[in-house]
Amino acid sequence: MNAQRNMVPKLRFHGFNDDWEQRKVGELVKEHNAGIYISKENYGEGINVIGVGNIYDNDIFDGEIYRLGPVNDDKFLLDEGDLIYGESSLVLEGIARTVCVGKNGAGSAFAWHTRRVKLDNDFVDSHFATLELNYHPVVRKHLMSVATQTALTGMTTDGYFSAPLFLPSVPEQKKISEVFKSLDNLITLHQRKLDQMKEYKRGVLQKMFPKAGETVPEIRFPGFTDDWEQRKLCDCCSQLSATLNPQDTPDDVFTEYSMPAFDNGEVPDIVAGITMNSARKILDRPCLLINKLNVRKRRIWIVEKPEGNAVSW
Repeated sequence: MNAQRNMVPKLRFHGFNDDWEQRKVGELVKEHNAGIYISKENYGEGINVIGVGNIYDNDIFDGEIYRLGPVNDDKFLLDEGDLIYGESSLVLEGIARTVCVGKNGAGSAFAWHTRRVKLDNDFVDSHFATLELNYHPVVRKHLMSVATQTALTGMTTDGYFSAPLFLPSVPEQKKISEVFKSLDNLITLHQRKLDQMKEYKRGVLQKMFPKAGETVPEIRFPGFTDDWEQRKLCDCCSQLSATLNPQDTPDDVFTEYSMPAFDNGEVPDIVAGITMNSARKILDRPCLLINKLNVRKRRIWIVEKPEGNAVSW
């Protein structure tokens, strides 16, 4: 939505024509309070507690179990429709991340460094407000601009309550909320399927490779009966040795394989030579790229058909 030119979005549901209005969060708050402090050694039994580190998982907290702790005051128990936001963050971009409490989240507690906010639902749908607080660029820019900077990034109550919200009628808010809830449910469903397939893959891999001390796997394709043999990787391949200095051909464009490109969906970057300040390995044949830095995160990239101008670093 372009809030500066007119208070209506480009895409709307049929039947909604009224302008949106701008309100500050604080104008819509009925009550609020900070979370409960529980020392680390006292966690273990009691009521489920959501902390500041858990509010990045989803836009709706629906009872996921995080930590159990002793909670003896009802003012720290959540109700459906409450908002919880983070009062501190390691990075500026994460400050004031907000979640809406779903039906199954009611009865859980919220920890120190988070704050519970009850909104006036006659004027604003809680989940709709959560979406704007987390994703509307104008709202996010404002929240980051009023954050405090010490050892951690912080958010005062006044700062959070000063954030603008752009509101249509409550029925239109609910329509928009329903769309994104449906999308979240679809994402969750596909994520579960993906997790199941990854688990299935791990199980099959374990059976299709010989176990320690054995020379044949548990599962084999028909027609293959010979024992497997163990070889070192260096006996089966050779290292790429040819290099080039991109600065020698600054106008050339290269296909660059790198760790950042691997992390970004295993898609190589298209890079101009003038922007590359060090020598690169030439990928002149099919190869296997293995990271040498940050080895705690395994990166193995199979490049079956490197482009004519492919390089790596």
